[in-house]
Amino acid sequence: MANITGIPDKLWQPSIITIDTSLGEFSIELYWKHAPNTCRNFAELSRRGYYNNTVFHRIISDFMIQGGDPTGTGRGGNSIYGKEFVDEIHPDLRHSGAGIISMANSGPNTNLSQFFITLSPTQHLDGKHTIFGRVYSGMGVIKRLGNVDTNRDDRPIEENIMAAREPVKRIIQQVRPILSVDREEARQRVINLYKAWHRTAPFIVEKFDIPKSVPQVRQKLKEEFLKNKDVSDVRVIDMLVIKGQMELKETTKIWKQKGHIMRYWQESIEPKSNDFLSKFMSGHN
Repeated sequence: MANITGIPDKLWQPSIITIDTSLGEFSIELYWKHAPNTCRNFAELSRRGYYNNTVFHRIISDFMIQGGDPTGTGRGGNSIYGKEFVDEIHPDLRHSGAGIISMANSGPNTNLSQFFITLSPTQHLDGKHTIFGRVYSGMGVIKRLGNVDTNRDDRPIEENIMAAREPVKRIIQQVRPILSVDREEARQRVINLYKAWHRTAPFIVEKFDIPKSVPQVRQKLKEEFLKNKDVSDVRVIDMLVIKGQMELKETTKIWKQKGHIMRYWQESIEPKSNDFLSKFMSGHN
């Protein structure tokens, strides 16, 4: 089994996880307050794609559907902690009806990646399995999964492929603050690029009155630009800047198209220092 250890930050607590199956989609609400370690394990495994292309390998009508084993045998699985982890039994939570999601185990404190979803009240499981969520939406899909044909080992005759993911909207909401920090850093680096252009462009324009060879000018520009102390990396522009700082779009486009940095020279722009800078700073192509 591959090493999947790596525990995410405790501040990362997605409340909803969506599971796609061959019979439809359903979402699970996680009970972080009651079972934080179990929720973190399930959420992180989902984020990594650990459950992708796995199946609900055990289905018992009017009882439960069980999945989360990448081997599909009921004997596999792992956790983000690299080992079995302890139960988080909470007195306020009961297997009181259909749609309860709980950890499958082989005894006390043997949780890994397998889980089950109830199809009816199963109070005899209370105190033995960690409840960590409930079906938030898509209960009809759960019922359809619970009614598929199975063999004598409770294994579905036709495999039901599943994949777990966090809803895109919630991912965006959580990532946006991080992107804002990165975007500000990228913006500052672009300001440094502007400074470098201010210092470098006059030299280039003065050095080459009217470019006889555009490739020659382009190469010289690159050499002089990289000498500037404000420039540490030509490839500082990324999609964060393009998406988040629209006023920099033209600049980023020029630097993305490395071979066309000097396209405006081909348009026979009169090579005067002020024109050069003003046209570049205004995003002239």
